[in-house]
Amino acid sequence: MLSNKISGFNDELINFTALHEEKEEAVKSFANDNPVMIVDCEIYAQEKLSKSSIEELSSTYETTLKNFRTRTESLKKEYAELVRNYEIEFHHFMNTDPGENKDADTLLKRLETSELPEYREKIAKVYQDAEKEFKEHFISRFGSAVKARDCSVDAQGIYSELKRGDASGTDPDLNMESS
Repeated sequence: MLSNKISGFNDELINFTALHEEKEEAVKSFANDNPVMIVDCEIYAQEKLSKSSIEELSSTYETTLKNFRTRTESLKKEYAELVRNYEIEFHHFMNTDPGENKDADTLLKRLETSELPEYREKIAKVYQDAEKEFKEHFISRFGSAVKARDCSVDAQGIYSELKRGDASGTDPDLNMESS
């Protein structure tokens, strides 16, 4: 009787060890196939281990692994689509595998450190110039309309305030500084 129990426990231990090794191999295989996802997986594991026991995690292992695989595949498809769009727009071929795409990493670093700040400055300047030009054009057209129609003193006063750039005491819809 005791030998049967020991034999049963031994069989359970062998099955558990085989199952554990199988799960470990599946995780290693996933990690090898998806090196970009390693950091996300480690963060996920830390969060889960801080909130759940090993037994609870083990019971949800298959579902969790399936979810990670699904997420990985969708992210790979999204990445491949972004690479295709980049290739079409800029006529520059790049690898669609995120783990093998050194060109994308190099390009991203170059843009973030050198070209992107320059473009942001240029965009801000063009925006300011366009806004100034619009205001000047609006004030000019408004003044011409006021003079052409021989409008009341109030309209001419508004025009004078707009021309000076002091529209704070007028109708808020005419205040160019608040837009």
